[in-house]
Parts: sequence; C-alpha cells; structure tokens
Amino acid sequence: MVKNYLIATMLLFASAAMAQGTYPPLLKNRVKAHLEEKGDGAIWRPGTYVISTMNDNEWQNEERATGTYDSNGNATTIFTEKLMWTPESSTKRYSYYVNTFNSYGNLLAGVTSFGNDKENLEEAYKYEYTYDEVVPDFVTSDISYFKTDGVWTKDLRSKKNDVTRDEKGRVTEVVKYLMNQKGEFITQEKDVITYGEDDKPSQVKVYRYYEDNATGEVKLAEAIAYTDIVWKNCDNQILNGHILFQGANRILSAKIIVNDEEHGSINVEYGPGENDYTVVEVGTPKFLSIKTINTTEYREINPYDSYSILNRRETYSKNSDEPEVSVNYESVTNDAYGYLIERINRNENNGVITSFYKEIGEVEYDKTYGYPLVYTVSRAESMDGSEPVPVPGYRMEFSDYKNCRETTGIENVAVENNDNAPVEYFNLQGERINKPSKGLYIRRHGKLVQKSIAKD
Repeated sequence: MVKNYLIATMLLFASAAMAQGTYPPLLKNRVKAHLEEKGDGAIWRPGTYVISTMNDNEWQNEERATGTYDSNGNATTIFTEKLMWTPESSTKRYSYYVNTFNSYGNLLAGVTSFGNDKENLEEAYKYEYTYDEVVPDFVTSDISYFKTDGVWTKDLRSKKNDVTRDEKGRVTEVVKYLMNQKGEFITQEKDVITYGEDDKPSQVKVYRYYEDNATGEVKLAEAIAYTDIVWKNCDNQILNGHILFQGANRILSAKIIVNDEEHGSINVEYGPGENDYTVVEVGTPKFLSIKTINTTEYREINPYDSYSILNRRETYSKNSDEPEVSVNYESVTNDAYGYLIERINRNENNGVITSFYKEIGEVEYDKTYGYPLVYTVSRAESMDGSEPVPVPGYRMEFSDYKNCRETTGIENVAVENNDNAPVEYFNLQGERINKPSKGLYIRRHGKLVQKSIAKD
C-alpha cells in the first residue's frame, strides 16, 4: 500500500501533471499563479518530505525523499530511502528519479534507478513523452521501458496518438494506439472529424477497436458519431472525440448515431459557473425496446482541479412505466498545492446506496509563506448504505523549503538541443560542480540531462 501512496505523491511532488489535451490548464500552472498572487513571485518546494503510515494507532515513518527543482518548480531529481528497510526486504532500499521538462513545464523524459547501495544504483525504468505542436499539452507519445538483463524493453503501458490536420490546420483525424502483449502498437480508437460549409465540424465519429486474443487480429467493435452538431464554441482542434463539453470545444446539441443508425440525441446547458455544464443524453435504439436518459451535471468546485460529477441514468423498459434508476456521485476538492482535501464517491440503485467511499485530507500550512507542512489523509468505505467515518492512515511531513525562483540548481526548462553546448555537472542537490567525484552525479549537455555514476 505504501508503494501506491508513494507513486501518487511523487506526481504531486514533481508538479508534473500529465497532459490532458482538451482539459483545463495544468495544475502546476495554477499553483504557480496562486503563489504569484501573493506578490513576491515565489514558488516554494520542499527539499525533503517523510511519508508515514498508521500502525497500531501510532505513526510509523516509512520513507524519506529529497528533491531538487528548476526555476518553475518542476522536480528535476527525487531521491528516496525506505526507512524500514532490512537486508531481508524484498524491495530495494533506494530509488532515484531524474526528470527533464520542456518550456511548457510538461515532462519530456525520466529515468528511475534502484538499489541497496546508494552509490551504485542501477537504471531500471525510463519514460519518454512527446507533445502536439499546436496543442502543447496533448500527449502524442507516452513510451516507457524497463530493463531486464541489461536490455531495455518497451512497457505494455506505452501508448501514442497520431494527429492529422488539413491545409487549414484543422484536426481531421486522431488515431490512438496501445501496446499489445507482443510489444506492437495496435489501433485502439480512431476519431474522424468532418467539416461543414461553416468551417466547423459537422460530424465527430469515434471508432473503437479490439484485438482478438485468439488470432491477434484488430477488429472494429463499434462506431459512435455525433452529427448535426450545434456548437457553443469550437477552435477546430478536437483531439478527443468524447470530450465535447469542456475548454475550447463545446457543443450545444447533436444527434447520436451508433453503427450508422440513429440512437438518440444530446443536449447541453452551460453554467452557472464558467466551466460548469449539464448534459442530457436520450437513447432510443431501434433494436431495443427500451429508452434511456442519462443526465450528467459537472460543477467546478475551485480552480485547482476540484469538481463534482452527478450522473443519473434512467432506463425505461417496454413493460414498465417506472424507470430503473442508477446514480453515481463523485466530488474531488484539492487545495492550491494539489493536495486532496475531500473525495466522495457514492453509488445508488433505485434509491438504495450500494457503496460509499470518503477520503479526507487535512493540511497544516506555514503561517508566513502558506506552503504545506503536514498533510494527513483519512479514508473509509461503506457497503451497507451508511456514511463511512474516515480514519487516519497516511501522512506526509515537509521541510527544507526553497524558493525555486532563487535556486542555483539545474535549469533544464527550454534548453535547446545544441551539440556544441558545454558539458555541465551537478550533484544530487542540484548544485553545480567542477568535476564529478565518486558516486552519483547529473550531467547536462545541451538538451540532454542524465544521471551518471563516477567510479573514481
């Protein structure tokens, strides 16, 4: 369980939120803007944090991490140590992450090393990202590798997206690929956008594919299309055919076509907030004697990726006037630093609560600068309809804060690829050094930033 906590907190610690394409701006940029509103332009990041878990009603320190950052607050290095490690442990004692970012603050590449001797860690995992040239936050490739017996092999979680535009720069096709068991990219989805005389999309068609496990053949499973679209606003950069209610591409109404047959309609109302919307989708498939009404209410709670989604599905059968009703409610509230304050997930069937999950985060902030000092998480789940009472289970303690605007460490944002650039060296604290001594260090040559080991 600690491993899962650590993965999640690493993403927050690094402030390198995954690019979301047509979603709102990156959380990292929102945090930066929030801090700069205070007038000093500071971007505070912790040099150290300790992860603890509750054990027999007492906090037990599990892991310690130290990090270095660039001037935009992106974590360039993270070094962790498992505090409960013993020679009999099945996991490695130390881990080391090295990350590079582009000028937009998006993660470009990273390498993860593990080992029980911190002076001789071995590279075990690496990842590489590319982004769309027109929409900088949209990921065009997400390739990861793991090393086995000294050989790098692509991870099955790797994926990529191919974007095609016409001579006007409008997106006409997006093909999404996922790696299969053979290490080959197979087509997972294809979005095709057709434009009308008004220069706006008249149809957005989504093809879904699956791989036949027996033959390995890729087959078309289903095609869903939105036609007769009435747009609220559109910039012709549709990179996800399912996301048509947020950002620069938002519809007011459309017909729904499934496998070339009319399936129903969709209508959208926006407000009361700028990013809020309510979607009503009516399904009337000809091949089934049922009618479905799906209503989705999205509300933004605050500008830090905080929202609530209420989804209500009514299913009317031929032999009943009363619908079957299922309701799912989810809400997520984060603070300006991206730490979860509250999460609720509740499911109902015909008015009966079938599951209820609740998570509460408490943050102690520094009174002078406002950054987090202690973050405690409590969780609980109920399956009997009662509201759960969260209990503490996880804690993070932050220290050694530094203002990234005043850092003298590695600045690897917007570094151009220059083979003639000088080679520079840094220690694990991000401080420039003249010559590497024995152990781990960081080497930068133009755009390339990598971790290396000096043996002499």
